[in-house]
Amino acid sequence: MRPSPRQKIYKFYIFKNLLHLITLNLFNLNKTKILENHFKKHFSTQNALCINKGRIGAYLAVKACIKPNKNKIILSPFTIFDVVNMVICAGGVPVFSDVEKKSITIDINSIEKVYDDKVAAILITHTHLLNKDINEIINFSKRKNIFLIEDCAISYGTKMENKFIGTLGDISFFSFGIFKFISSLNGGLIIAKDDKIYNKIVNEHMNFKSYDYSGLLHNYFKSLFVNLATNNIVFKYFTSYLVKFGYTFNIKFINNFSKNDPNPFLQQKLPEKYKKIISPSQSHNILKQLKYYKKDLDIRMLNAKLYYENLKDIDNLIIPKFEKNYENSWINFPIQYHKRDKLIKYLFENDRDIAVYFYRNCNELEIFQKYRDENLNIIREVVNDIILLPTYPSYGKQQILKNIKLIRRFFEYE
Repeated sequence: MRPSPRQKIYKFYIFKNLLHLITLNLFNLNKTKILENHFKKHFSTQNALCINKGRIGAYLAVKACIKPNKNKIILSPFTIFDVVNMVICAGGVPVFSDVEKKSITIDINSIEKVYDDKVAAILITHTHLLNKDINEIINFSKRKNIFLIEDCAISYGTKMENKFIGTLGDISFFSFGIFKFISSLNGGLIIAKDDKIYNKIVNEHMNFKSYDYSGLLHNYFKSLFVNLATNNIVFKYFTSYLVKFGYTFNIKFINNFSKNDPNPFLQQKLPEKYKKIISPSQSHNILKQLKYYKKDLDIRMLNAKLYYENLKDIDNLIIPKFEKNYENSWINFPIQYHKRDKLIKYLFENDRDIAVYFYRNCNELEIFQKYRDENLNIIREVVNDIILLPTYPSYGKQQILKNIKLIRRFFEYE
């Protein structure tokens, strides 16, 4: 069986996106207001602001929280490097905290170790699972009178006890980038509970003026390329062989095509190209896809359950526990194995397209050496051991069963 791609764009409107770019959004001028009203109703809040990029939400949230003598932000290093950049650009000082191994989410015990009186907020990142210590972290932030920021970039639509993720903390932000569950040519959302904090966010955002036409054009052609490369027929007879060739011979040029943000860089001041507002065409794309998120989440849950039930007996693997609820987004099904590279090599040799996690250990990036904490050992283990198994809705049950069969054969569990 030829492999399906490890990742696909959920929805990409080739001709409508092009039309919006050509017509400069003339037919969608009220879409952002409609989208914001939808989110206000969805999250039961009056404080919802649509933004051009999800990561801008991190910048706006930190900017609203910090004070000159209280500017430290505790966060997991398991994130995209530009979220750390946004903390720095906003005037914050990132303080990295270790993670819990199975969920790969920030650990309350580590938070308590790195906390001091200069901490303004804790920024938690929900990954494939809801943050393991969420209730303890909420209580801790309240006791210390600091803000709790939720990074919900890959957890839209998930819930805890009938409350949507993103309404548990004080501020939350979401992403609707190319590879997200709701995929636009970038786009995001930020919500806040406190009116004063929200007004700070809005006032800062008022400094952002124009639409990001060059960014939209870049993402359009990137999406066009990805859509073509991951087309079932093209991937089966061409792209999969190219990807396998790049992996086998470690060809960086080919391998970087399959990575998100392959070249980390430090930013200490918010670039002008980030100071953009969401365009009506982005809002239009997001509005069109909101009706699909629940159906897609249900399919990802079924896919995660299939992996869990068939891999849970393999002693050499660390896998996340499957629970039948809507707390977990299951953007993928991550497994951990201490000889990760051997397993990936075996899967590639048997015509699978599998990858390591797209998040990094930002604590060990050279660009953030100034903020490095040498005591964070669990995150180091995780990034060396982790493998992603695809769960996206169109991946298909047969592809999952093939992955499972090969993994079981590798560990001689057949």
